[in-house]
Amino acid sequence: MKRDNIIVWLFVLLLVLAFSGIAVAGEGNPACGVLPSPTSGQFLVGTFTAARDKSYCTGLNLTLCGHYNFHVFLAHGRKQHLFSTPVTLEDLTLCTYVASNPNGDNGLKELGAKIPCLLGVGEAFGLTGVPVIYDLKIVETDFCGTDDEMMLGFITIRVVP
Repeated sequence: MKRDNIIVWLFVLLLVLAFSGIAVAGEGNPACGVLPSPTSGQFLVGTFTAARDKSYCTGLNLTLCGHYNFHVFLAHGRKQHLFSTPVTLEDLTLCTYVASNPNGDNGLKELGAKIPCLLGVGEAFGLTGVPVIYDLKIVETDFCGTDDEMMLGFITIRVVP
C-alpha cells in the first residue's frame, strides 16, 4: 500500500512540474517586457497589411468585431520572411487610427510595440538582440467606414543588441 502511495505522489509531482514548465514557457521572452530604445543595431525593412478577420465575428454587426490580422514582410540583406499575427483593437477601427492622428503611426506603433519581439523576428534573421519598431508609416487605407476596411504601410524594425 505504501508503494502505491509513493507512485501516486511521484506522478502528481511530475504533473505539477510539467504544467509549471508549460506555464513558464508560455510567458514569452522576458526581454520583451521593457523594450530598449532603437538607437543601435541592424535594420529590418518591409511592408505590412492589416484587415478585419471576419471569421472571428458573430452576429449581424461586424463593426463590433475588433479582431484584425496583420501580415508583415521583412527583409535584411538577401533574407526575407513573412510574419502574421492577430491584433484586437478594443474600441477603434483601423481607419480611426489614421483619423485620430494625422500621421496615423503612433497609435499602431504603440499597439504593436512588443509583437516583433514576441514573434522572434530577430531570431528569424539570425540576429541577436531585441527587435523594436523603429518606424511605421501608413501608406494607404481603403474601404474606411465599412466592414472591409484595410491598411497598407511600411515598417522598419531595429534589432537592438
